[in-house]
Amino acid sequence: MLIKDVLVIDVETTGIDPMSDTLVQLAALILDKKTLDVCREFSMFIRPETKISESAKATHGLEEKALRHAEKSCTVLKKFQNFAPSTALLSGHNVSFDVNFLKSSYGRCNLTFPFDYHTIDIWSIAFFILGASGIKLETYSLSVLSNYFGIPRREKHDALEDVRVSARILKYLFDLIGGNMELIHNHLEQFRGVK
Repeated sequence: MLIKDVLVIDVETTGIDPMSDTLVQLAALILDKKTLDVCREFSMFIRPETKISESAKATHGLEEKALRHAEKSCTVLKKFQNFAPSTALLSGHNVSFDVNFLKSSYGRCNLTFPFDYHTIDIWSIAFFILGASGIKLETYSLSVLSNYFGIPRREKHDALEDVRVSARILKYLFDLIGGNMELIHNHLEQFRGVK
């Protein structure tokens, strides 16, 4: 199906700015390139290096007090490096958010970010594949997509649950096209206004 295994990632953070906010949870799973079946999972909570904003607390429900015994981000990133093959294709829902936080965290720990620039963004893939199939949703948020595909999900964000849900959505989306890239090509041409 794909030429590389897929590394689905999700982070929970102290805020929305990767330059000043930090990780509080990192989760990932590896999907087999041929079957998109889950091979392995990774999830760790991280001791926050900055204050958790009220909006972040409202999103994931994590508090500094609950994370005070979690490991430091550099320790977690070293464990993540041992888990995550650098040859894998990064994926996630709105994956640029997660990638920017990971890059910033790697930099703070004086670690080299090992992944290349290729990513699969589930939001974008859903927009094009569902659109090409004639399916229009109000948004392509993880909650709306999980509801559409009948995947149960809690209200509060949890990085491990979100990578599991994201992986299932990605597999459903690829199943929808069934390898029919012509369907996507035709939709892209129509989207560009080219016939």
